[in-house]
Amino acid sequence: MMSKLKLKKTSALLLATIILCSAILCSLTSCVTPSVGATYLDLDKTEATMYVGETLTLTVETDGEVRDVIWSSDATHIAKVDGGVVTAVAEGEVTIKARIGEARAFCDISIVRKPDSEPDPDTKPDPKPEPQPTLREGYLCDIYSDFFMIGAAVQTNKLVYNGYGELMPHFNSITAENNMKWKNLVKTKGVYDFNQSNDSADRLINWAKSNGVAVRGHTLLWYKSVPTWLHEELGGKGYTPALREKAMSYINEHIETVMEHFGDDVYVWDVVNEALYNSVDASKLATTGQNPYGNIWRTNDGMNEEDSDWVDWYKVTGSYYYIAEAFIKAGEVREKNNLKVELFYNDYGLHDPYKRQAALNLVQMLRDNNAPIDGIGMQAHYKLWEYLEDKDRFLKNLEDSIKAFLDAGLDIHITELDIRYDGEYNQSVEELQGEMYGEIFKILRKYAKTDDMAHGITSVTTWGVYDGCNGAWGANNNILIFGKDKTPKKAYYEISTY
Repeated sequence: MMSKLKLKKTSALLLATIILCSAILCSLTSCVTPSVGATYLDLDKTEATMYVGETLTLTVETDGEVRDVIWSSDATHIAKVDGGVVTAVAEGEVTIKARIGEARAFCDISIVRKPDSEPDPDTKPDPKPEPQPTLREGYLCDIYSDFFMIGAAVQTNKLVYNGYGELMPHFNSITAENNMKWKNLVKTKGVYDFNQSNDSADRLINWAKSNGVAVRGHTLLWYKSVPTWLHEELGGKGYTPALREKAMSYINEHIETVMEHFGDDVYVWDVVNEALYNSVDASKLATTGQNPYGNIWRTNDGMNEEDSDWVDWYKVTGSYYYIAEAFIKAGEVREKNNLKVELFYNDYGLHDPYKRQAALNLVQMLRDNNAPIDGIGMQAHYKLWEYLEDKDRFLKNLEDSIKAFLDAGLDIHITELDIRYDGEYNQSVEELQGEMYGEIFKILRKYAKTDDMAHGITSVTTWGVYDGCNGAWGANNNILIFGKDKTPKKAYYEISTY
């Protein structure tokens, strides 16, 4: 009896000891349990891929506190884990678990067999072969339908009487070479001639509408091609308050009348044309308190006293502010008449770094004066020798200018493209000219505006349809992509091949 009683007492004592130890262990465990409500831990990796034989160290984020982490693998024949170090044993899928109290974290790992040979990380893979350029067939505007409009400067008489032959279907945009300039619209003071002559601007518009072709408006304000009566009143006269008021009255009235007449039959206006010096250097870009944008504004530059078709707008108005006023007026007319037309500044030589900066300064001046501007027209009257002298530099300067104007939040039109040359025009010159056209178009395609771009190139216009037809350069020029016989030149094939 005594031995049985002693055995019962011993069993009771052992049970009490177990209960006490469990309580102590539970108490200790509660010291490392995360805060109430915590369900998941932060693991530095939640998925990974390993090669057989590799190791990987996993880390639990514990807010800087030292905590005991319990690690486990759901497939130890594929991967083992010890203290957060995972060892890949065999191919397969495995989940590594980390636990602190009730909080858990998981990392899913795919284990694959290591290839027989790894590529040298310092060895670059062979580049993918570039697609071979393909000669595209068809009309230029169709060939470039995914890039931008293709345009040409035209003369109304040649246009309506089929003087351009079968070439016009190549173009889905046209620019009046002269018919929309002030000189041709208002030959007599106060009388606008939109449709009275056979060579009128309205006839050009009517042809364009009948043929589904867009029209660039060129130009509302230029120092040249003004009527004789306007030259006689203002010409090269110096500033007085009265003359400035008269000049701005003429400018504002002209912009309003012309824009309202053509409305949305014109999709863009070169509001101001060539208001910068012909040539700009570093000294002209230097700014002062009186010239915060530099000494860049055209005055007494390209104005021949023997001619009677120019006005020195800077001189007669006393400052560059007439440019801002012109854009402000154009913006007001656009808003008042609910027009969709865009407002551009147009100039040549903008591939030159100094003149590029001058144009950017002009844009900044407009914005400082709350004048609206949508884009830049790069005329692109180029010379073959510029390209041949240093091809890389010429192309880099062109591309840098395009990028600078796009970065400034402007769309770009190439408005008067041609490539002139020195000396005799022969097959060798045609080949080089064609090469230059091709290289230019490579860059233009690169920056064509797409749906995911805020700004880009949306129109490219050549200053004429075929060689010898442009009134500005004379009948002997060979500067365009179609020859005098209206057949494609080397340039045509270069720009149609990409």
